Amino acid sequence: MSRALSKILALRSVIYAMINLLPSGVALAVMPFITLKMTPAEYGVAGLYLAIIAGMLSVMEFSLIVRKAYVQHEQGDRLSEALSACGATYTLMIGLLTLVVMLGWGWFAGFVPLSRGWVLMALMTAGMQAVIALNFSLLQISLRVKLYCYMKLVFTFGYPAFALAGLFWLDMGWRALAYASLLATAATVLFSGLKVKEAFGLHWVLGKPVFVSTVRSVLSLTPFRVALAIFTYAGPFLVAFAAGTEQSGLYIFAFQICNVIGLVYDSILTAIVPNMVAHHKQSKTHALSAAMRQKLALGYVLTVCAAALGLAVIAPLLVGVLFPPAYQAAVPFIAWIALARGFHGINRINQELSFFDTDSFRRIALVSLFAALVYILVTLGLLKAYGPIGAGMGLAAGHGMWMAALVVARPWLIRRKIQ
Repeated sequence: MSRALSKILALRSVIYAMINLLPSGVALAVMPFITLKMTPAEYGVAGLYLAIIAGMLSVMEFSLIVRKAYVQHEQGDRLSEALSACGATYTLMIGLLTLVVMLGWGWFAGFVPLSRGWVLMALMTAGMQAVIALNFSLLQISLRVKLYCYMKLVFTFGYPAFALAGLFWLDMGWRALAYASLLATAATVLFSGLKVKEAFGLHWVLGKPVFVSTVRSVLSLTPFRVALAIFTYAGPFLVAFAAGTEQSGLYIFAFQICNVIGLVYDSILTAIVPNMVAHHKQSKTHALSAAMRQKLALGYVLTVCAAALGLAVIAPLLVGVLFPPAYQAAVPFIAWIALARGFHGINRINQELSFFDTDSFRRIALVSLFAALVYILVTLGLLKAYGPIGAGMGLAAGHGMWMAALVVARPWLIRRKIQ
């Protein structure tokens, strides 16, 4: 039984790895063409716009709640009610974020070299991507691999097609990447929404108790989502503030190269987490023994370490062969960011499993937010002491501290068990 299940998990990991690494491969293939048409400074502006989308998405995206709802309900009206509550909460959060942008623009303008209109467009794109993330999460936890792959392919090839058309045909500069993100997101959210509704027989059922419970869960998750947004997307803005958009562009370029590591560990987690948390389901379907869960976790950690080390080693050759000379200065950033992504990968499995092992995420969220605030202070100090490379050093130090804090505090974090 264990051997057969191991083979299924291995096969599923390969499938998820291929479909999740495909966007990285496509992005890597088009990056040389994009960098031919954009200077590091222009790349920095485009990267800051996309970082706004990703940062807002990180705050709004609470797929952990969706996965937990499926584990508890699996199907029927209760699942529809849980997802309807998530949709209503999304709408509320988008409205609040729009209000924050409108009222606080005077402060934001000092850090963001974009107009208010572009920021609002980024917010709209992030809202649609949050719905896509919800759909992906539901398909992943329900093990609907084929439909998950179809949805991934729509966005994977839609975004670069729109971006290259805008750059080379319409000569739109960095704006091509902004419009490409909007158009590809709109196409994916339409396709995914229709398919997921059909696959699960979902319908709108909004009940006050479930909605209130969802809002409370989101509020408990928000410090964690804010912490993740700070760790992932504050760096480019700190570099732009301290050293200008050109250095920020190099940092963003290096971070995107290192996304390969993130896609490796995301692919493995997508495959193994449904089985590693299956013992929480009433039916115990596909549940693993404690020894098997530990073995999978160890293999995951070793794979993440190998991916981070491998990318750091081949980065100089990769950048030297594929990209214009102006981007060679990003190589030192890659070494530090690869180390940071390795720490984050190890941290991810701890976060995923801790969430299912407790009925309160508040402790994990507060520890994470504290670590994020320390990361900002450390990075500002390193930027002042070492210049732009201090941002990469700060990211590695911050992720290392975050990982250590959650590992050391895990017994306290999951003290309240699910009944």
